[in-house]
Amino acid sequence: MRFGAMRVAISILFIMVGVLMSAWAAIAPYAKARIGAGDSLFGGVILCLGVGSVLAMQLTGAMLYKMREKTIAWVAVLLLIVCMPMLALATCALELALTLFFVGVGLGTLDILMNHQAATVEVKAKRPLMSSFHAWFSVGGFIGALIGGELLDSSLTPLLVIGILLVLVTLPFLWAQKFFEPEVAVPVDSGLSQSSWFVLPKGSVTIAAILCSVIFLAEGAILDWSSVFLVQTGKLTSERASLGYASFAGAMMVFRFTGDAIVKRLGRPLVLQAGSVLASLGLFMVAFGSEAWLALTGFALVGIGSANVVPILFSSISHQRLMTPAAALTAMTTFGYAGMLLGPAIIGWVSEFSGMTHALAFVAVLLICVALLGSRIPLQIEDKSAAAIAVS
Repeated sequence: MRFGAMRVAISILFIMVGVLMSAWAAIAPYAKARIGAGDSLFGGVILCLGVGSVLAMQLTGAMLYKMREKTIAWVAVLLLIVCMPMLALATCALELALTLFFVGVGLGTLDILMNHQAATVEVKAKRPLMSSFHAWFSVGGFIGALIGGELLDSSLTPLLVIGILLVLVTLPFLWAQKFFEPEVAVPVDSGLSQSSWFVLPKGSVTIAAILCSVIFLAEGAILDWSSVFLVQTGKLTSERASLGYASFAGAMMVFRFTGDAIVKRLGRPLVLQAGSVLASLGLFMVAFGSEAWLALTGFALVGIGSANVVPILFSSISHQRLMTPAAALTAMTTFGYAGMLLGPAIIGWVSEFSGMTHALAFVAVLLICVALLGSRIPLQIEDKSAAAIAVS
């Protein structure tokens, strides 16, 4: 019973993070217009979201051995409740940058917690579960983008929209937080000493971490720039521009729910490589498509292609023996968010000088590199004793 409740609780946490991230995607064009920023300045402001996330992830990785996970989750949620409304109130670049930094701290903390516990549950279940967990993140992203877009289209203010979405995710959290403590003990040699506040990946984990950073870069590009791109190119109005992220998150949601079965049937290597190529084709369609429906279809293809790449990469931490899952997860997630940190800013700078089309095409090329390098990481369990390692 407790195992099932814990699985539901972790799924709720994934939904929560997805909703709150898509809430930012929905109001990003409004925030950009309010501070009067160009693409380059806005890209620099967005950078603060990633900076906060990366710093929080490193601290959270170490705090897992010092504090109860329930306590860490509460601190992160309260921080988000305080800071998220400020995204709709900031009137200058500095205010928005500081707000995004602290929102990044909250989201980064919850990201480590949810993936850490998801990896633990997957090991205990002895079958693929990571794709279905990440599917719930996509559910949250889809719900947040769809509801946020509809509320904005109904002439509600961005502040009220943020408030409504916060209430929707906080109420389930009040129940779920009771089950956030994993039912496994911390091993003596956990791979993170009491003084370890920064973890670097080793061996094949390094390659997986780099690939993860590229996928997160692409996801960050869609999160932060999809609405802006659709508005700037005249494909959709500000009120409907969140459909871009909704198309991406909705397609990803469907294929993550079926992802565990797909991975079991086709194998992790093929799903990773084919998915990366499909995501690349989708981004090329977004960049060079002349009509709104082509762009929305392209966003959906990116969601389909990348849906199971990140879950596969996270699952690979249990298939190597150089690092414990907690240390590997912290290092990999940090690299991932480094991609989310640098990606939107790079896109803003490239867009300022050569246009958004070339910026998105650049990301599409990087996704092809993921397909080429995917065979360099262990995607099948090398030693069952390694998979048995789990930390709380």
